[in-house]
Amino acid sequence: MMSFKEGGTVKAFTGQGFQYLEIPYSTGQYSMGVLLPNGHDLVEVEDQFTAENLTLWRNQAVEHNVILKMPKFKLKQKIANLKDDLVEMGLRIPFGFDDRNFTLLFDNPTDLLKIDRVIHDAVIEVDEKGSEAAAATVVEVIELTSMPQGPRVLALDRPIIFFIQEKHSGTVLFMGKLGDPSLL
Repeated sequence: MMSFKEGGTVKAFTGQGFQYLEIPYSTGQYSMGVLLPNGHDLVEVEDQFTAENLTLWRNQAVEHNVILKMPKFKLKQKIANLKDDLVEMGLRIPFGFDDRNFTLLFDNPTDLLKIDRVIHDAVIEVDEKGSEAAAATVVEVIELTSMPQGPRVLALDRPIIFFIQEKHSGTVLFMGKLGDPSLL
């Protein structure tokens, strides 16, 4: 666990069975959001994490002076092919040969095109200096012919959902979940 020596301002909202935290970055343009269940079960709060609820929590969060304790962590995730997931979500036309696919992307496409696979790779590292996150997505296209009093102590010592968001719009730029911080 990393622990900051001095108190700092964190926005918080307490809901039914969870707490939402908004930890500002030094630039003021971004923040790390954390959804912290009251117990140790993330499933209890995952269903509540919607765009509408996030807007509600951000609007109702109030500032608190806290000494924040949270785990240092580095998480990596690589998905070798998102095709099946995207098709299941309703994105079907780009994965089949169709004359509407990608005609404006190339100067002289020789034949019908389709997405063959989508690869996604993401990493986030959180430590005392802040957080560093990166993500890359590769879309492979193929041709038909080619195949208070003082600060209180707040410890994030149980499973959390975390995300990086833009301050003014609330747009979530990166998100993940940390199941058991004691294993880090």
